[in-house]
Amino acid sequence: MRNSKGLTLIELLIAVSILSIIILSLYSTFRSGLSSYEKIDFALETYQSARIVLNRLNSDLKNSFVYLKSDSGFKGETNELQFFTVIEAFGNNKNYPFVAKVKYKLSGVSLSRLYYKNMDSVNEDGAEGEEEIFPGIKDISFQYAFPDTSGDELYKWQDSWPSPDKIEQRQTLPLAVKIDLSVIEKARPGREVSIIKFSKIVGLR
Repeated sequence: MRNSKGLTLIELLIAVSILSIIILSLYSTFRSGLSSYEKIDFALETYQSARIVLNRLNSDLKNSFVYLKSDSGFKGETNELQFFTVIEAFGNNKNYPFVAKVKYKLSGVSLSRLYYKNMDSVNEDGAEGEEEIFPGIKDISFQYAFPDTSGDELYKWQDSWPSPDKIEQRQTLPLAVKIDLSVIEKARPGREVSIIKFSKIVGLR
């Protein structure tokens, strides 16, 4: 009886087939993990950018104040708003606050923030600072809360401040500002662009 120590063709084909299955499985697992990582990475970038916008608005609105008894200086529309606030800046190795008028405005898909510092906030001789705080916005809208004098609810929402038919609102700030933010998610290669929506209500003092 002949003792063969070599591999037969069938055994070699079986070994190659098993090895191919293992390599294909490893590649599929790797591609799936890489795709998930890319998806999470793009999503985190979008959420981080939206968080920066909402935090900046929250900080400015929380520090807003009435400029004059006859005119609070707060003016809000659906896609833009301006108001007086206190901003902190860094200089001479310390933080210091200063009075400013802040303007938020949506132009195309870019949200810009302008501020006029100290006396320039009244005269608007020239913006002390202007920055594009988010270049990938599909839409941003603001609503303004006011007390419900009818007694049905504590407050109601309106699309502008002050309302043309409520002269008394010129002297006050809204109770709160609702921010609805629609962000264009950074497109992944070969994927369609998607829109992610955020919402935040900021109460004013």
